[in-house]
Amino acid sequence: PVPQGRQGYLRSAYGSDNEYRNQLWLGDQIDSPHGRIGYLVEVYHRQTDGFKDIAGPLSGVGPDAGNSGFTRIEPLVKLAFEPAGDLQQRIELVHGRSRLDADETYLGISSADFRRNPNQRYAASQFDNIRTEQQRSYLRYSLMPGPATSVVATVYRTDFARNWDKIRQVNGVGLGRALAQAGDDLATLRGERAGEWGYRDNNRKYYGKGAELLLTQEFATGGLEHTLKAGVRLHQDAVTRFQHNTTYVVDDDGLVTERRRGAPGSQDNRTAEARALSVYLEDTIRIGDLSLVPGVRMENIDWSTIDRRGDRINNPVRATGDESYTSAGLGFSYTLGATAKLFGGLYQGISPPSPGDGINGVDAEESLSAELGLRVGNGSGLLQELVVFATDFENLVVTNNLGASGSDSGATESVGEVETYGVEYLARTDLLRKRGGALRMPLSLSLTYTSAEIANDSSAADDAESIFSGGRRGAKLPYVPEWQASLSLGLAKARWSVDARVSYMDATFATALNTRDEVVLGSDGSLVADARGGMTDSHVVVDLSARFALSQSFGLFANVHNLFDEAYIASRLPEGPRPGLPLTALIGIEAALF
Repeated sequence: PVPQGRQGYLRSAYGSDNEYRNQLWLGDQIDSPHGRIGYLVEVYHRQTDGFKDIAGPLSGVGPDAGNSGFTRIEPLVKLAFEPAGDLQQRIELVHGRSRLDADETYLGISSADFRRNPNQRYAASQFDNIRTEQQRSYLRYSLMPGPATSVVATVYRTDFARNWDKIRQVNGVGLGRALAQAGDDLATLRGERAGEWGYRDNNRKYYGKGAELLLTQEFATGGLEHTLKAGVRLHQDAVTRFQHNTTYVVDDDGLVTERRRGAPGSQDNRTAEARALSVYLEDTIRIGDLSLVPGVRMENIDWSTIDRRGDRINNPVRATGDESYTSAGLGFSYTLGATAKLFGGLYQGISPPSPGDGINGVDAEESLSAELGLRVGNGSGLLQELVVFATDFENLVVTNNLGASGSDSGATESVGEVETYGVEYLARTDLLRKRGGALRMPLSLSLTYTSAEIANDSSAADDAESIFSGGRRGAKLPYVPEWQASLSLGLAKARWSVDARVSYMDATFATALNTRDEVVLGSDGSLVADARGGMTDSHVVVDLSARFALSQSFGLFANVHNLFDEAYIASRLPEGPRPGLPLTALIGIEAALF
């Protein structure tokens, strides 16, 4: 936020893999005869060489050839004005930009190579690069005509452009299959055998814009206190794809001998747009120690698509559609004496499909969620929270993830009914609180158990080589761990602190087949070797952090992640085994400038 007075902050750090992190902001508010003027200027910068090394011959040129890192910079400006007078008003204008240049890839590595060196990348991924640029702005007017009434009006716009040039197949074969079969195609990926690297230039532009009005009114009816909120938003967004394929021909030494580049827009040339009008109403009702929060949301969406692919470029194909959705929810909290609170709720969930899918009749994702929790504190400083939760999906919708030939059309598919439930426990205390004194020893624990199962034979079973293909009733949902846990212990005094955190993540199945083997369901119903199948690894990661204040305005800090350099498969998507972050360290300074 814009500070109330002159303030500034600097945070600068250096770490493993030549990582730099810098944040600087300056702000102030100045009184004038016409009102109070405020400003905030901020710059965030981060860059790293990346923790992966590209093995094999490199045909790339330039300073970042062979790197796997990124550079990101984000400047931001906020201006605020509060006019003089008895009426409480505020105008705020914000504009920010983001730029990212990342040498990142979808391509993983084979399980055998993972065991030898999890932090390697193949030569075939050396040209992978994504560049993005985003501009985002909003203008907001806030008004409080009375102590119990507020009005907030906002207009906003975001523009985002990205071009991700990345490998999608080798010798015409999907990457996951090439990794699992470990034959000539894998050798071509390594740069050890002649062949072809098939790249796609995923060039896309997005925008989102709209206006919204939010009203808040506090009032009482009899013995009930109300905080009524109402909102209306008119929103429009779109994505335009203008993509082509590129083929690199390599020799037995993995060196590029030819590049065949498709014409711009030859692979994909289409636009999808959505226009939505949504309204909501929510009332917080307080009856003594009980608070009830009923709410309802209604939304109407108009979709449109323009397809200019292939011979349609001079005669675009247009399609339209629309749909309306209504969802509701009820939350509550009840105070039990001075140290305990009961809370919970029942909520409908709706996630609309994309424009193309909506026009083609794909149903929205629908769910019903419930939670019930108890939060308890006591005089000894022990805070505990226990929550049970459940969500039933009537129609779980997932992103298309076919991989036989590197398909990434972005379409969606329905898994069908999914049932999830679980329990979460949190506890926090200071082990030295009873002793008094300046020394503290904070302790915190969190445990989460989640069961997520497909409640019917997967509706995605007909989509060959999807990770949901072949899922049967009772199958575990991919990538949902049953157990997660975290334990942290620290020691702190007025000017310094040290903390250790131990985190555990359970292994998960990578497909709805629930098999340990690297297979997916093929188009003929047989099992096909594919590195997207199998399991992730359970893992324990230990992190350390420390801070030391040299003065009231200047301090030092250090962080160590994955202290014991635990190597584990964090994911098998998008295209084969990918590692979690290895041992990394960061040391830096932070300072209050005024």
